[in-house]
Amino acid sequence: KSVLIKSIPYFKLLLVVLLFGAAFFGSMLYWLEKGQWKYNEELNQFMFMRPTANGSSLEEPSPFTSIPSAFWWFLVTATT
Repeated sequence: KSVLIKSIPYFKLLLVVLLFGAAFFGSMLYWLEKGQWKYNEELNQFMFMRPTANGSSLEEPSPFTSIPSAFWWFLVTATT
């Protein structure tokens, strides 16, 4: 048998672990980083705003606009 055929069960396990990790950590990341729903006067729209990374009183738009975008962040981060 070829090496790739022998490794199929391990690829399946990797896929399951990545999917569960994306579901759990992506959801937690979205929930923790989303901030508060506020009106952004610069962009003239409502969006989730969070405190800046340096801790100043200013706020910035959250990059995590949905749970699927947080899933994508997890998958890219976990596989690179």
